[in-house]
Amino acid sequence: MRIALLGDFSGRRNRKIHSAPRPVEIDPENFEDVMERMGVALEFPGAAAIEFRELDDFHPDQLYATLPLFQPVRDLKQELSKPQAVRPQAAPKPEPPPLSSSGSLLDQIAAGSTAPAPAPVSARDESVWDQAIRGIVAKHAIPAADPKQQEMVATVEGVASAQMRAILHHPDFQAIEAAWRSVFFLFQQLETGVDLRIFLIDYSRDEFMADEGALAKALGDEEWALIVGLYTFSPNAHDCARLARFGASIRSTFLAGADLKLFGCESVAETPDPDDWNYRLSSEEEAAWLQLRASAGAPRIGLATPRFLLRLPFGKKTSAIDSFDFEEVSSPPAHEDYLWGNPAVACAAMIVQESNHIGGMPVHVHSPGEATPQAEIWMGERLASEMIDHGVMPLASVKHSDRIQLVRAQSLAGQAFDRPW
Repeated sequence: MRIALLGDFSGRRNRKIHSAPRPVEIDPENFEDVMERMGVALEFPGAAAIEFRELDDFHPDQLYATLPLFQPVRDLKQELSKPQAVRPQAAPKPEPPPLSSSGSLLDQIAAGSTAPAPAPVSARDESVWDQAIRGIVAKHAIPAADPKQQEMVATVEGVASAQMRAILHHPDFQAIEAAWRSVFFLFQQLETGVDLRIFLIDYSRDEFMADEGALAKALGDEEWALIVGLYTFSPNAHDCARLARFGASIRSTFLAGADLKLFGCESVAETPDPDDWNYRLSSEEEAAWLQLRASAGAPRIGLATPRFLLRLPFGKKTSAIDSFDFEEVSSPPAHEDYLWGNPAVACAAMIVQESNHIGGMPVHVHSPGEATPQAEIWMGERLASEMIDHGVMPLASVKHSDRIQLVRAQSLAGQAFDRPW
């Protein structure tokens, strides 16, 4: 059995790279070699590129130890730890910077400082950033014997925390981390070898929508049991037409994510309770969706929703880091601060295993009696039935457990998949 996993694995969209896609076989043994060969990296204006050669490179401890952005903070912490160091009075702990889907990451970091906004840092201009951070904590310098050293260290760590959250929650960073943790998730669920081979095709969603010939060439004449796209599709005419054409062009099953807008949800962050969903599809969207479901390619396409949690947030009670006192999410947590995975990955694992559930999922209990659903929302029978009626595969969180469940495996045509595997 051969599975092709399509997605932006190298950061090509972020770096505006357009190279011909090709299948690259990956397994647990060559995982890091593949990452290195792909040259996985992200670039942000005014900052050195962040490079990833192993899964640990996404971890806050590794980011803190290697990124030039954190060098001034590391230096200040070291200085404050010296017995004779000048110890300034503690300044207010900075709030996390606001996140957005566009703009410079460093601009967002700077916007979160309680002092005058520091200039963006780069390898050539660290001294400016160093001076800005020192300005936050050195405004009220006093003699060395001050007992408030720990408060001062906490202030410096507050700056580091704001920077780290801005990095981890930037959409480009989340996308590349989710892509590689999705690959790792598959290896946790499936055993690769002679009977199962997994291939990555580095191909962004924008490229999937725009360049049909390049992907067809990459897939070639190979017999693919499953093609899994780390993409999410909406019920608009452009998405539906592309899916119909792709389904008609392949001999295997294509799995991807479905936008919850199809069921009335414009934002899970704004309306986590399905009872509050009130978005209505336009007549054009309804027509496009019906046309897609009636197309010749529909029996070979499976769309699933919602997303599932790939890891616990970093924090003292969940997944502590060593470098400094760090809490990745607030209380209560912001929905998009979690790292969510495309539901097609979980569905692929269950289809291959011929199972309808996966256990051992991350469970984040963020307050007494309150846990974040493993698959974004608490899904009732009514919503699951509505999804099935629309030809979508519901991925449900199982309450009081660490499981997610595929309620029904089906194609957009509403029927069981052909089994080329």
